[in-house]
Amino acid sequence: QRPAEQSEDTMVSSLLRLPAGVFLATFAFYPVFSYSVPEGHSKRPFTQPTSRRDIFSQTTNLIFPAFVATNVIARQPESACAAGPDKAQATDKCRDGARNCIRTAWVPPSGKSKAEAIADIRSIIKAYPQKGQNGVDCNGWDLVDDNLDTDGTARIEFYSCIGPAAVSMNLAKPFVDDVKIALLDDATTISRLEVRSKSRVGASDYGVNKKRINFLAEALRNRGWDAPKVVYGIGSYDAIF
Repeated sequence: QRPAEQSEDTMVSSLLRLPAGVFLATFAFYPVFSYSVPEGHSKRPFTQPTSRRDIFSQTTNLIFPAFVATNVIARQPESACAAGPDKAQATDKCRDGARNCIRTAWVPPSGKSKAEAIADIRSIIKAYPQKGQNGVDCNGWDLVDDNLDTDGTARIEFYSCIGPAAVSMNLAKPFVDDVKIALLDDATTISRLEVRSKSRVGASDYGVNKKRINFLAEALRNRGWDAPKVVYGIGSYDAIF
């Protein structure tokens, strides 16, 4: 019976070594990944790790979140991983219990004209750091649709940092999140502004949308707007992120 026992041990050992093999393969072949810009995006120079040491550091610091992200995303239906922009409107609610979507409303101070409110919105968007903030959006953003003066809508694409999940699942390209804005107004004033920030891929965003919207909201509060901090409404998730 000894040979049979050795065979089982070998099989179990091989299975245990598989995750390590995947990790090492990603680390070894990282320099040959393509950094082409996703079709339809602006030709911005994405920020990536520049050496094996950088990717090793990022991966070891985030190996558990990357493992979770891999399993969560792998279980999503095809429609949840669509490459195109989020088709929902800014006024559409996030699904119940969503951990990859934030929706809120911002109200301008009394007496602010429609033109002044739109100017505020454009100003806080343009002031958002192209190098990201608080560990998110390291590859910047693009204001891809600006119709605030006409139908009162806008869409901004935000590009993620290059972490282990992006390396292993997106060929080291940044993930893309969509922020949509819709003004509820009459001819001269804005009653409120609906905002929706959602990740295109994955069931969990690790707090990215929350950090982004709260950063923008703080900038508006400094201009007198009613722009409250947002949460996902999931106690354990909000406690972590």
